[in-house]
Amino acid sequence: MRGRAARCGVIVLVFAVTAGCSCVPKVESTDPRDGETGVGTTRHISIMFSEAMDRESVEMAFRTDPPVSGAFLWSADDREVTFTPDSPLAPNTTYNVSLGTEAESEEGVPIDDMCEFSFTTGSG
Repeated sequence: MRGRAARCGVIVLVFAVTAGCSCVPKVESTDPRDGETGVGTTRHISIMFSEAMDRESVEMAFRTDPPVSGAFLWSADDREVTFTPDSPLAPNTTYNVSLGTEAESEEGVPIDDMCEFSFTTGSG
C-alpha cells in the first residue's frame, strides 16, 4: 500500500504494587483494661496493635508508674506484646501504663497518639 503509513497502537499498562502498609498503627486493646480493678498481682500486661510493630521502638516507649522491671514477649506477627513483671505487682496499687509516640510500626510509622491506661491490683 503505497502512500499510506501503517499505524500501530501501543497500550501501556502500569501497575503500582505497595510492598507494605504505611497505615498509622493504633492500639486496639489492652489487658488489663483501662480502669480495671482487682487485678491479680501476677498478671501480665498486654497491648494489641492494628499493625505489626517495631519491637525495639515499642519496648523503649513502654512505661509503668510506679516503675516495674520485666521482660517483653511478642506474638509471631508482631501485633501483640506482653510485658511480664520480674516479680509480683504490689497489692492494692494503681499502675499507670503508657506507650509514647516513639513506638513505630515495622514500616516506621509512629502511633498517632500516646496510649495511656491504668489498673488497680487486688489484695494479692
